[in-house]
Amino acid sequence: MRGAVQQIERFANALAEVLNDITALEVNTMVVSTITGAKFLPEEAYQDLFAMYHSHGEDDKYQPLRRSLESSCKDCMHKMGMTSVNIVPDPNNPTDQPIVEMLLSDGEFLRNLRKLSELEALMGGERSDQNNITDIIYAQTVIQLDGDVINRFHEQLFSDRLSAQDKEFLIHVHSEAVTSGESNWRELLKFLFDLVQRVILRPGRDTGRS
Repeated sequence: MRGAVQQIERFANALAEVLNDITALEVNTMVVSTITGAKFLPEEAYQDLFAMYHSHGEDDKYQPLRRSLESSCKDCMHKMGMTSVNIVPDPNNPTDQPIVEMLLSDGEFLRNLRKLSELEALMGGERSDQNNITDIIYAQTVIQLDGDVINRFHEQLFSDRLSAQDKEFLIHVHSEAVTSGESNWRELLKFLFDLVQRVILRPGRDTGRS
């Protein structure tokens, strides 16, 4: 019976990580110049973000991304009881390589890394030029589990650079995406909570035996 209990505990821990990652819904609406089939590769993503961290140190545009990377590394190293002379461990330094490997084995860190990698890809290169109307997040909505809702809109939605028709279209698409996303998000939450309840209240389960 002990083995069954351990399996349930492992399942509960894995489920807790999933629940931690879906406590908020984020919907972004943007126009892109290309859609690539690039896959997320943790090692390459970390290398790219590390290069960005050092090559764009004085660029204000990258400061939020740099701070988020620092925070993710710091929190994960603290959780694992690790230390490094570098705030963001160097993947090319033999001393830091074991630390980077540990970071990339942590589920929460990987989820943060994926989000940062997506943002870095959008901000980098010539397409990030302010004179370009593509690859810009025009509208963002974040819905928290406690009911808080945060809406952000790009300043171009209030400028003359976009036509009234384009503005109306972008806002409409974003509104539809938020409605659809919220419905799917709540269904997912309900499914997971029902699953947890069935596991906890499963009849005939006796955790007192050894």
